[in-house]
Amino acid sequence: MAEPLSQINIGNFTLTIPTGWEINTDEEVLAVIKSDNGVGTIQISSYYIDAHTPFDLFNEFHELVSETLAIPLEKSWANDIKLLRDNFLVFEAANPTDNRFFIIGFCEHNRSILFLTYNCSLDDKDLEYKDVHLFFKNITFNDIAST
Repeated sequence: MAEPLSQINIGNFTLTIPTGWEINTDEEVLAVIKSDNGVGTIQISSYYIDAHTPFDLFNEFHELVSETLAIPLEKSWANDIKLLRDNFLVFEAANPTDNRFFIIGFCEHNRSILFLTYNCSLDDKDLEYKDVHLFFKNITFNDIAST
């Protein structure tokens, strides 16, 4: 019999943890890693934007990717952003300088933000790729905030 999927609520979102992956938390970041032989980590942070603060999904995403992660962005990087669904952007980047591969997700629902990053060695990028995208796709947007 298959293990039941575990779920965790963060802000206005429900995350479904893939079978065979586990959750580690600290005060600011939730980490989801494959239990056995994992090659990368999905890190999740969340925050709220108050109703009086101007917010633009794309601009906020650009700032987080370029400044927080220090990923060098090509001039045409915006052409590579995918809209997973309304208010959910996904971007993939390879950084040959430090041999890292990133999948970055950013979503907003009712002023609640999720910033998701997955990174692994560039050589291992295909090993967990489908699992990470499935994890992103299975994030649900809730109308009632949870912490």
